[in-house]
Amino acid sequence: MILNNDSTNQEHPEDKVENELEKVANSSIDEETISQILEEERESEVDENEIIATDEQSIKSRKKLASWLYPVIFAVVLAVIIKLFVIDIKTIEGSSMAPNYESGNHVIVIRSWLNSNYKRGQVIVFQTDINEESFYVKRIIGVPGDELKIFMGQVFVNGEMISENYLHGKPDTLSEGNNRWKLGKGEYFVMGDNRLPGGSLDSRDFGPIKWEQVFGTVWERGNYESE
Repeated sequence: MILNNDSTNQEHPEDKVENELEKVANSSIDEETISQILEEERESEVDENEIIATDEQSIKSRKKLASWLYPVIFAVVLAVIIKLFVIDIKTIEGSSMAPNYESGNHVIVIRSWLNSNYKRGQVIVFQTDINEESFYVKRIIGVPGDELKIFMGQVFVNGEMISENYLHGKPDTLSEGNNRWKLGKGEYFVMGDNRLPGGSLDSRDFGPIKWEQVFGTVWERGNYESE
């Protein structure tokens, strides 16, 4: 005889309670997990916002630095270009150009390629073959093609005595040795305004200078021109 054991197929009441408790426990774990995930997401969003804010501050700082730095760089580059190709500042050393320029005076020099049409009476800055490292400041007395002569303390250009109003009635011009010069192409005769004996080392000593030796012309408040 076969007996139908219903007790094996029916769930015991105690087991059913345990299963419900387990489901509740599992459900509680799931909620905690979800809460943790949500909290991590919120923290991640906060971190991302902080990163974005930091990046924005960094960009603003770089832009602020660039807005200050670019004009400075531009000004420095412009100053270098001006000094190299347009104008320069030179300091007078010695008394060879006294009384118009005293030792320690600063002068503005316009570079030669901007003003190469030199005239008598202009003050120029140049270099010589006797000292290529030094610059000299003198006044142009003769231009290419001129014939010059110093006679009895006066300067004659092309047979005519010139009026040097920039000397302000100072002593006569003296010349030891040669006192006649004929200027060739691109040659200039220069002298200092200080005509006292030994007052100026100039073309009376080392002869005419050449056009390519001229560095530039001195910007003057007055326009002194030999007549």
